[in-house]
Amino acid sequence: MNTRSKVRALQVVTLSVAIFGSATAWAQFENDMERYEPDVVVGGVTAVGSERLYVVQPGDTLWDLSGAFFFDPMMWPTLWSLNPQVTNPHWIYPGDVLFIRPQTSLSGGSTLMWSDSRYSQAPRNLSIHTRTKGFIAMEDYQESGIVQYAREPKEMLATYDEVYIDFTAAKSVRAGDLYTIYRVERDVPRPDGDGNVGKLVKFLGIVRVLDTSKPLVRGVVLHAYEEIYRDDLVTGIFEHQKITNPVSNSVDLEGVILAAYEDTNELAEHAYVFIDKGREHGVLPGNRFVLRERGDPYFQQHRTKSLDRDLEDFPWEQIGEMMVVESFDNHCVAIMTASIHEVAVGHSVLMFRGY
Repeated sequence: MNTRSKVRALQVVTLSVAIFGSATAWAQFENDMERYEPDVVVGGVTAVGSERLYVVQPGDTLWDLSGAFFFDPMMWPTLWSLNPQVTNPHWIYPGDVLFIRPQTSLSGGSTLMWSDSRYSQAPRNLSIHTRTKGFIAMEDYQESGIVQYAREPKEMLATYDEVYIDFTAAKSVRAGDLYTIYRVERDVPRPDGDGNVGKLVKFLGIVRVLDTSKPLVRGVVLHAYEEIYRDDLVTGIFEHQKITNPVSNSVDLEGVILAAYEDTNELAEHAYVFIDKGREHGVLPGNRFVLRERGDPYFQQHRTKSLDRDLEDFPWEQIGEMMVVESFDNHCVAIMTASIHEVAVGHSVLMFRGY
């Protein structure tokens, strides 16, 4: 066989191997695709729960698809979050492919068990990060200064804005001193209605003194937690945020909720409240108060003499818990860490020794 014939034969063999190899590779690719490609739903929403992808059809919206796949149209932000390729949730197009997270199910060996009653008596051992809420007793209330003017041509002041402060004792103020900006919200009345026990204040931010050479002290707002206005007040600096750890109660005590930080009578979990017991009564930060009630709540609106007689037979049930975050001489500030339902200002609270 001459050289030209050998080359031609080699080309035929090579081409055959290439064709055979390509066919084998393609067959393997198709086999892998059948094994590993995700299920795709094209139109309709049948067999919900096993699909991973959905091909958008004409007229589809995230609202409608969320109602079909998640049984709640209001879940459309969740569906959108699963598909970052959708830049505008109001515009999806036929042919777009959406990822649908498969529903989870309990394994065959899993069982469901009832837990203890939600009226649990065990304390919640939580460490909480809180922002300082303001309450000043009437005998301690004293204004240190007022934000008189500002250098900014706007009504609401914020971080880095410069202000002019009129201090009641300007001679004691030094450049670099820090002060708290606050606003009086309202008076807190005594439980018996005879006068007020103090003032509820809102801490707005921190200001640093820049210049004391003029009668009006110039300062800059270092931190603004909320909008600051002219005529807001200034007082000494103190800790604005802190972490409170649980502390076992050392006394048995009964108190009452004087007021809430928010101007509302319906209080629930995360609400800040003021209680008429403080350091002089043995109350320390980290102590826990509990809220209790007994009887049938439904019949509280339809009380009868027979119901009042039966009330003595009902057990006391715990419906909430509060942790003290600040303690003063005759009152304390607490945050509600648990509640089964709302309670009102004036509700009694209890401390148990060792709780």
